[in-house]
Amino acid sequence: MFRKVRRIVSESVEAVYNACFNRPIGYIYMFHKVCPKEDYLASIDELRVSPEYFEQFLLEQQKHVDFISIDEVPSRLIDAQLRKRPFCVITFDDGYADNFTYAYPVLKKLGIPFVIYVSVGLVNDHTPIWNYPLILERIVRMHGELDIDGQRYYCNTQEQKNETFVRLKALLLSLPYQHLRDEFCRLFADYLNPSVFAADTLTWEQIEQLAADSLCTIGSHTMTHCRLTMTDAAALEYELGHSKFVLEQHIGRPVVHLSYPYGWKNDVSPAAKAYARQAGYQTAMISWGGTVRHRDKDIYALKRIMIHE
Repeated sequence: MFRKVRRIVSESVEAVYNACFNRPIGYIYMFHKVCPKEDYLASIDELRVSPEYFEQFLLEQQKHVDFISIDEVPSRLIDAQLRKRPFCVITFDDGYADNFTYAYPVLKKLGIPFVIYVSVGLVNDHTPIWNYPLILERIVRMHGELDIDGQRYYCNTQEQKNETFVRLKALLLSLPYQHLRDEFCRLFADYLNPSVFAADTLTWEQIEQLAADSLCTIGSHTMTHCRLTMTDAAALEYELGHSKFVLEQHIGRPVVHLSYPYGWKNDVSPAAKAYARQAGYQTAMISWGGTVRHRDKDIYALKRIMIHE
């Protein structure tokens, strides 16, 4: 009872403090896929919004916020004169083709800036080198049961499929960075075939076309969409430095914005944050945390709000 009362008091004090001294000054919204309804498991379907919902969401937000480019965020954080209305930044993680097909026309029509964080390893490459969760989702959805490393997972019902996906994804995320690809290929060797590598990611031609539009900023989402928990300098250079270099070679301009894959604070090591700064990134996004508030000053851990229907 005492613990519950203490929690309620703590939350009340925090609410009063935020209202008086740490008010919201901006919203950074995170999207993944913008596309019509597809046959996804629940965990993946949460990454999707329909084009109709997307446009209505933007129209509603326009009444209350200033849509700005990601380049303007650092100045908004430090200059109180720019805070007459909350700012809003639209971001996309991963680099799906539907960002170009469905989201871009809506953003172009409304004149809203946006940033797409690209996992470079996925571009023109639909092998398991990159999006392990999405490939895993397809494997689970296509089978009634799975035999993984001697353990049987049942996928007959939708509930079983969702449960199996969550368990196997947790298994993947527990694997060390240096062994992830090999272990993924070993564990799922019997289920890896062309049908699980759908070509639904951006091409370099689409990325270059997007980058040519002043509304669009291209950022890095690493090379292989890995959790940045490592401290190894060579791995950090590959994921953060090389992804930046490859993107810059294609779009012909500096890439100075980063989104951490998975993006909980404990998915990013202090070494990764330090390397992001050293590599020349000017901002870096985590995936959660809520609104950007008055006292949020860490531009290498900017909070976002994930949007889904």
